Amino acid sequence: MKHLSTFIFCLFACVGIAPSGLAQDVTDRTEVKLGSFPYSDGLHPSFTVAFKKEYARDLEKHFKDTFKELAEDLSNKKEIRASGVRIPDISADTMSVLCKVEEPKKSDEVIVHVSYYLNGAFIGPGSDMMLQKATTEHVREKAIAFKREVLRIRLESEERELADMENALTELERNKDRAERSMDKTRKKGTDAQREKVDAEAGSKSLEMDIASKRAEVSAAANESNTGELQDLLKEEEKLKDKIQKLADEVVDAEKKVKELEDEIRDNLKEQEQMRAAIEDKKVAVEATRVLFQSVR
Repeated sequence: MKHLSTFIFCLFACVGIAPSGLAQDVTDRTEVKLGSFPYSDGLHPSFTVAFKKEYARDLEKHFKDTFKELAEDLSNKKEIRASGVRIPDISADTMSVLCKVEEPKKSDEVIVHVSYYLNGAFIGPGSDMMLQKATTEHVREKAIAFKREVLRIRLESEERELADMENALTELERNKDRAERSMDKTRKKGTDAQREKVDAEAGSKSLEMDIASKRAEVSAAANESNTGELQDLLKEEEKLKDKIQKLADEVVDAEKKVKELEDEIRDNLKEQEQMRAAIEDKKVAVEATRVLFQSVR
C-alpha cells in the first residue's frame, strides 16, 4: 500500500495541497493577490492568481472564453484584450480587461494576471475598497470555476477508466469460466476417446485371432465362401486400425488442448490479479480527485 499513499500525495500536490492525513479536511484555497504586470502597452495594476504548471495549457483558453462571453470585442495577440466588458458584480459601467498567462522560468507555477480598466483608470491599490473586493472576488470565482472544470473532467475520465477496468476484469472472469468449462469438456472427450480406444484395441486382438483362424481354414481348403469371409475380416481389421489411430489422435489432441487451457487459465488468473491491483490503485486515484474537486475554495 506504500505506493498508493505516494500516489495520493502526488495527486494532492498537483493542485497545491500538502495532506497531513487523509482523514483531515483538505482544502484547495484560491488566493488572489493585487500587484502589477508589464503588458505590451505598459505596467498596470493587476489581480494575480497562481496555478500549478499542469494547468498552463488550458488556462489562457479558459480566461479568453470567460471574457469573450462578457465583452463586445476581444483580441488575443500579445495578451487577451477585451473591451465593452460588462461585469455587474463589479460595476454597472462597461470596462476593458487585460489578461496574460505568465509561465516564469524555473517555477512550478503559472501566474494569471488580470487588469480591469474602469472609468478612465485601472482598478488597483488606490481604488475604492469595495471595488477592489468585488474585483478580487470576480477573479477568484473565475479561477475556482477553472479548477473545478479541470478536476471535473479529470474525475469523469478516471471514473470511466475505472469502469473500463472493472468491465475488463469481468470479461477476464468470464473467459476463465469459459476456459474451465471447455477444459472439463475436452478432458471428458479425451477420457472417453481413451476408453473407446482400449475397447477397440481389445476388439482388434480378438479380430486378429479370428483372422488367423480363417487364414488357416483357407489354407487348408480354400473356397469362395471362406475366402470371402477372410476378405471381410481383413477389411474390418483395417477399419478398426483406422478407428484406433483416430481415437489415439483424439486422446493426444485432448491432452494438448487441456494443457493449452491450463496455461490460458493460469495466465488469466495472473491478469486478474494485476487488474485487481490496478483497480484498487485507480479507486484511490478517483477518490483523491473527488476530494480535490470537493475541496476547491
